[in-house]
Amino acid sequence: MSNLATNTIQIHGAVRTTAVWIALAALVGASMRSELAARGRSSDDALRRLMKEQAVAATHSYTFANDLPVLRDLYVAPTLSVPPRAGDAGSRIGVLCTLAADRHVVLVGDPGSGKSTVVNALTSESTNAVLKNDRDWFIKAKVAPFAPIALPATELVGRTIESALVNACAQQFQTDARNLFGDPPPGYTAWLVLLDGLDEIVNPGDRSRVLERLNNLLSTPYGPYRLLITTRALPAGEMAKLRVPGVARYEVPPFKDSQVEEYATKWFRASNTNSPEAAQEKCRRFLIKATEGALPRMMRSPLLLSIAAAVFEKEDESRLPTSRFLLYEKYLAHLLGGRGQRTVTLEPLLRALRSHGERGAELAAWFEQKIDERFPILLNHLGDTRMKDPHADLLAEARQWLRADAPHDLLDVVALAGVSPFS
Repeated sequence: MSNLATNTIQIHGAVRTTAVWIALAALVGASMRSELAARGRSSDDALRRLMKEQAVAATHSYTFANDLPVLRDLYVAPTLSVPPRAGDAGSRIGVLCTLAADRHVVLVGDPGSGKSTVVNALTSESTNAVLKNDRDWFIKAKVAPFAPIALPATELVGRTIESALVNACAQQFQTDARNLFGDPPPGYTAWLVLLDGLDEIVNPGDRSRVLERLNNLLSTPYGPYRLLITTRALPAGEMAKLRVPGVARYEVPPFKDSQVEEYATKWFRASNTNSPEAAQEKCRRFLIKATEGALPRMMRSPLLLSIAAAVFEKEDESRLPTSRFLLYEKYLAHLLGGRGQRTVTLEPLLRALRSHGERGAELAAWFEQKIDERFPILLNHLGDTRMKDPHADLLAEARQWLRADAPHDLLDVVALAGVSPFS
């Protein structure tokens, strides 16, 4: 065979081989693009499911009373204060402005100052912006687009931030988020992790370890997470772990007179929707009574203001309790003894138990006679349990306590009745 024929055959063979490799590469590329697109759609779908569940959950921080107005009807945006430094009197700033100015933010405030309410309001507002794909919301706020995720700080005990987020999503939102975290959310620059209640990690060793992990996260200039951390003031050595370049600390100040009036107006308007005139009159009487004794100072706290308004709704002709302890005591008494609340929470259980034989009837009588006496003891027991172990299963603990205290094995009878006192 001539050299020309041989070369021609070799060239044709090389062309065919190259064509095969090109075809294979195109096929693999198309397959990879299809897989990546599918993963992208899956991540988008998972993010959207998570945001939908979070939007439902982001309501009032304190939902233990059925007739409590919800957050969206009450929220009064605080003006945060920048702690003064030498030669600087400090300044005031809005919540969203902090995120425009700094990558990470620490909010410090007294108990009941509204830190958790700030977290809930920001979570709700930004979650809705993500669900609506409202990029204008981020542009107006002058903030790079983020996807919010609320996380109780106690979830970080013994966990990395990724495992804490996955666990919280499963527990709070019934969402499988195992493939969502570790990278920025699809279409957004970062996750904004709203880490609420760092001070609620009671064990000093646990809190120290969490602070070390947070220090590492805050010290990383880039990454998939921005943090907004809320806490009461911690010891100076612990707060120092949060003083990192790129992290700004702000304080949640007490309400001013105008904010007390605005909050009270919203409260009574929300709880008296059928009569604006009655709402206005109730608010006027409440604000008058709220100026008595030590109450004006107590009313600077949104939590105490809420409790005082709830107590006033029940008995607006009497004086408001003039100490924090008496106010809590009066409110708890209303929660336990209020007719409407008792009807909603206790009567269905009593009816169900009475329909299931002698043991059920005896348990119903025990609940009816003992709940006012025993329920505060149970609450204290659960509070002690949570203080000792942030991850304690309070439902299981309550069941065990009731099993030991009730005249019969409560769970057996309740299972027969098809109703749970814990739901």
